[in-house]
Amino acid sequence: MGETLRTLGFRVTVLEDASITQISEAVRKFGDTLQPGGVGLFFYAGHGMQIKGRNYLIPIGADIQREDEVAFNAFDASQVQERMEAAKSRVNIVILDACRNNPFTRSFRSSTQGLASMDAPSGSYLALATAPGRVAGDGNEGNGVYTQNLLEAIRTPGIKIEDVFKRTRVKVMAATDNQQVPWDYSSLSGDFYFIPTEAVAAAQLANAPVPVDSARTRRDTQRNERADTSSPPATTMLAKASPSDAGVPASVAPKADRGALEASYRKGMDAKGSDLATASESLGKAAEGGHPAAAYELGLLLKTGRKPLQQDLPRAQRMFQLAAERGHVAAQYEAAQGFSQGLGVTKNCAQATTLALKAARAGSIEAALLAGDLNKSDCSGARNLQESAKWYRVAADKGLAPAQFALGVLYVNGEGVIKDAAEARKWLSAAAGQGSTPAKFYLDRLGR
Repeated sequence: MGETLRTLGFRVTVLEDASITQISEAVRKFGDTLQPGGVGLFFYAGHGMQIKGRNYLIPIGADIQREDEVAFNAFDASQVQERMEAAKSRVNIVILDACRNNPFTRSFRSSTQGLASMDAPSGSYLALATAPGRVAGDGNEGNGVYTQNLLEAIRTPGIKIEDVFKRTRVKVMAATDNQQVPWDYSSLSGDFYFIPTEAVAAAQLANAPVPVDSARTRRDTQRNERADTSSPPATTMLAKASPSDAGVPASVAPKADRGALEASYRKGMDAKGSDLATASESLGKAAEGGHPAAAYELGLLLKTGRKPLQQDLPRAQRMFQLAAERGHVAAQYEAAQGFSQGLGVTKNCAQATTLALKAARAGSIEAALLAGDLNKSDCSGARNLQESAKWYRVAADKGLAPAQFALGVLYVNGEGVIKDAAEARKWLSAAAGQGSTPAKFYLDRLGR
């Protein structure tokens, strides 16, 4: 992986079988070198585990005897995201081929395997080797089956990052007979290419990229066959590169204006916590110039309304639509909500469904839930319970309690799915475990 990224222009730093202290120090330095508007990439291959909903990467030499010792002896993966977010990088990519079996399971109270689901802060792309709570294969060529196929996809010119991971997912599923399904989350608002085509490269050159810089740790290729008695080998990769996920698409604003729009957007974001008037004005300037992230952020401010900024649902919806048209996934979801509920716009279920599906296919679990709701209702006169169940399942699999509840109810009633009390209990119990009162009510009706 390191060599591949070097050939793509990344400057790579490697850690092999690093201790917790070495990983922590490397992540700190990595965060310090990231620049606003740049691209950060972190890759890890080795053992990882989830404890109480948090993901931990297991360093070499970790002395972990009990579950409550993990937080003190393993590296919390959320620290990487926090470093990247603090640096205000344009694109933050985290790839974890770490969903291996828990080598310490015998001494732990819980038996949860794999990694937990993760949030994707704005401008992030998070990729896991397999679905949350599942275990990934080690492979037989020095890399896990996931990394093997990711290396092939990442070298393909002219495809967006989303398609890189889609291709990887298809290959891994085929190689494992559908036992391993790679998972990813995205909040990117623009396009990112590992190997741009000439047209894309020309657009990136218009943004005056700086020299590429990156950092990485590489996996020890020897498998640890004594996982029950010693901590396994680990791999960490840290990388940063020049911007290629432009906040303002090249087709939207002339070169001379893009810098001004980005500056206005940054000014607005910096003012959000202390001066809403300035935030609104600056974000508005950037949004009207075609900056999708600025339009989305302004839409959120106008949707809620906080003094001295008045709530303005029609303008909020216009901002969401502006950003949605430029591919901003979160804005597509917000615009879909607006059309589905008639918030500042005439209610339009067909348009709501179209936008919700776009966002859901791009990885928004909230949009997947909304797509399920819209297909279940007869709002647009096109009720489709099978499609509703499909999208509820997408969101339910990623841990969204309302979707788990909704899917459980479909199994109770046999709507869009075959009536199945066991499946109903499974999903209703998952929702109830997250505090859903309606789910508890249904479970009582089913007799638990």
